[in-house]
Amino acid sequence: MYRLTNTFYVFRAKISVKKFENIALHLQLLTMKIIFAGTPPFAASALDALIKAGHEICLVLSQPDRPSGRGMKLTPSAVKALALEHNIPVETPLTLSLKKGGEEAQKYHDQLKAQNADIMVVAAYGMILPQAVLDIPKGIGPNSEIKCINIHASLLPRWRGAAPITRAIESAQRKVETRNFDIRKNLIEYDDVANEQRKVIYEERNSLLDGQDISDTIHNIFEDVLDSTVSEFITPNSLAETWDTEGLTNKLKSVFDIDAPVAKWLEEDEKLVENDVRERIIALGHELYKAKCQTIGEENQKNLEKQIMLQCIDTLWKEHLAAMDYMRQGIGLQGYAQKNPKNEYKIQSFNLFTKMLDNLKLQVVSILCRIQVRVRTPEEIEQVKQAQEQQALEQKMRDEAKQYANMHIGRNDPCPCGSGKKFKVCHGRFI
Repeated sequence: MYRLTNTFYVFRAKISVKKFENIALHLQLLTMKIIFAGTPPFAASALDALIKAGHEICLVLSQPDRPSGRGMKLTPSAVKALALEHNIPVETPLTLSLKKGGEEAQKYHDQLKAQNADIMVVAAYGMILPQAVLDIPKGIGPNSEIKCINIHASLLPRWRGAAPITRAIESAQRKVETRNFDIRKNLIEYDDVANEQRKVIYEERNSLLDGQDISDTIHNIFEDVLDSTVSEFITPNSLAETWDTEGLTNKLKSVFDIDAPVAKWLEEDEKLVENDVRERIIALGHELYKAKCQTIGEENQKNLEKQIMLQCIDTLWKEHLAAMDYMRQGIGLQGYAQKNPKNEYKIQSFNLFTKMLDNLKLQVVSILCRIQVRVRTPEEIEQVKQAQEQQALEQKMRDEAKQYANMHIGRNDPCPCGSGKKFKVCHGRFI
């Protein structure tokens, strides 16, 4: 043993539990009153050796019961279980430090002093006891200077190093798994917001791909978009003097290719009210689109509407997802404003989704109004037909020319196909 303080000694020799049992047996001649402190499994072997040696274990200190097993049932330590088996009093203080424990720790100090023990034996992984606790036992040896013996796990080959390292790894792994679980939980909660929006978008896309007629939908979209456009420049239930007729006329022309001389209408009819302007503009939009539909035919009109709607949905949906990811990266900063980031994410994502739907309607109506329909003349149709036939003939000759690739045919020899042409101007030009 080497002396560390006036009241604390530690075994420095590498002793096993078996050797400690032998030491305890040799101390039978000195039957002592002992306070035992320990929790690890190896501490139970030391306590058992002291009991077998006939020493009086007046009190055992161990850590509180811990949950274990699948049911996470509170389970006492091996030391506590052994002490209770021999009817030895057991205390499980959270701390013996007066600074941390206060009155609770003082109560345990008084209880230790009341035991009037000869010595304290500590078997733990480097547990540091306050000096006030180390001074409580009466002590043994010359001048009663040995008051506490510490059996450290690092001195016992069976327990050396493995348990502390294993526990450290388990603790770190538990923290990492808890953190990863929280991350996955947050990901699911954020993905649920996008998933609800995704259901709406893909339901609309599937209805378009299934071939449903969307003429009524387009008609309603026309009215909604033109009505909201008028509201930007004409406040509902407002006087005509406050209307921005020039701005309205310019936007209708640039965005929808609709000629709506609103200022001229006001000059011609002083009793013209806001609802009359809305009805006229919506009627002009329907007339413009109806004229284009009559040019291309009803079937082509339906296909055109579906293609434009799908194209706009796909483009805006991809942009919306990118905006959602960008917003998600910085949504955590809402916490500095004492706001719940998840709730703010839901609110802002809903606003983005609503804005995307409005942009979808605007783009569809704008494209349908500004699209230029060009009808081919009979001569152009005939030229296209001849070009297609020529292309099909060349493809057929290209396929037939493969069988002549390994034949020794001169370029000026007649073509084997029987056309009467030279090989170089017939199938030979495709080899």
